[in-house]
Amino acid sequence: MKDYRDEHGSEDSFLVDSGNTIFSIQPQSYFSTLHIRKHQMEQKANLILDVYDMLDYDAINIGWYDIVLGRDALKRIIGDRKLNLVSCNLFDVKAEKLFAPPYIILENAAGKVGVIGVMPDKIDNIDVKLGEEFEVLDPLLNVGEYVKELKGKVDLVVLLSSLGEDMTLELAKAVQGI
Repeated sequence: MKDYRDEHGSEDSFLVDSGNTIFSIQPQSYFSTLHIRKHQMEQKANLILDVYDMLDYDAINIGWYDIVLGRDALKRIIGDRKLNLVSCNLFDVKAEKLFAPPYIILENAAGKVGVIGVMPDKIDNIDVKLGEEFEVLDPLLNVGEYVKELKGKVDLVVLLSSLGEDMTLELAKAVQGI
């Protein structure tokens, strides 16, 4: 990253991630291995986020894999890091609000960019249910709401999506302004 920024400059670029950053586990194997791997998963997540912190990412979307250990573990892993996590549709049931800001506005020599994060409400056509900690809200409705909110405030709206290619393209076509 340092070499890239030295060569190309950083005054007109941003470093972002579309989600599923913390864990790389498939939903099918998650439930059968959780009791064995929980401590190992947290340690690995801490290492990954230490690197993201050092690289000074501008925005990171929260993906479904990132919440597999639950709300308290995610809060513990995030800790005091300076990460700019975004998600417009991950609702924290206990706090009765979105878990992270729905978007962030980044600004540099290129202009103002609104970066919205979104995750799927279904994995492999199965509704995402994570106990009573999180609710994943409808991606289409929530992205549309925040694109409207950003209109006139930014020069460009970027969607960080962990929906998969097909759903992301459908969403981009359905919501004007992305």
